Amino acid sequence: MLEKETAHTKPFDEVKESLRMPILLSEADKLASDTADQLSAAIRHSNKISLDDLAKQYHLTVGETRPISSTDPLLELANSQEAKNAIFLLRIGELNPPVRTDRGYVVLSVKSIQPAHQGSVEEVRDRVIADLKREKSAEMAKGKAVELARRVKANEKFDAAARALGLEPKTSDPIAHDGSIAGAASGKQVGAAFNLKAGDVAAPLSLGQNWLVYRVAEKTEVNTADFDKQKKQLTEELLQSKRSLAFEAFRTALDTRLKQEGKLKLMPEKLKGFGTLG
Repeated sequence: MLEKETAHTKPFDEVKESLRMPILLSEADKLASDTADQLSAAIRHSNKISLDDLAKQYHLTVGETRPISSTDPLLELANSQEAKNAIFLLRIGELNPPVRTDRGYVVLSVKSIQPAHQGSVEEVRDRVIADLKREKSAEMAKGKAVELARRVKANEKFDAAARALGLEPKTSDPIAHDGSIAGAASGKQVGAAFNLKAGDVAAPLSLGQNWLVYRVAEKTEVNTADFDKQKKQLTEELLQSKRSLAFEAFRTALDTRLKQEGKLKLMPEKLKGFGTLG
């Protein structure tokens, strides 16, 4: 705690800036949604309207993506899967109703369709460069992780060793097996930590493109007295879970067998009448 403030009702001048942004965002979202509805209506009304005419009418910005395949990331549109799906269903010049992405609404139109072919150097150069940068970045991250673990195991202080390698050491809150380290890893991914002693350093852990090196700062052992108190409740919960699984397996097997033997017949058209008033 850095300071303590007595509870009081804040004057409007104190809170107006904190209220201003949420209100502006809400208004902008509503305006965007209303405009998207108008765009949808305009596109449905005339399938001959062009993207340029639509943009002029509603004061929209027109942009163009590079040619993409179905497996390419669509970074220009926040990598929206819905936008990508829509693109490959459109014909040339056809407009798609607005799709909402993390960057706002977008109206899609296909300018040209290229048949599948072996990509030229110019077409794949940006992708190759991006892939190479990712690969080099991953190699550098791994190298720093291995070097950090080596230094700490050689009795160099963790924080000092990390900073010497240009890394920012952080201390997490205590976690349990089913917890997680915010912005880093889940309790399952760092499960090896629960077999280490306080002060031990784990082997570098690969997390996709990133690597994690961690040291166990402190460890709270299981309180057997608390476990004994909860043992009966835990046992009952486990038994109930197993009973539910066993019953579901039995019900599914019985349902399948009776259908195969012709002893069970479902009539969905009859079931539709239940719960309705005539």
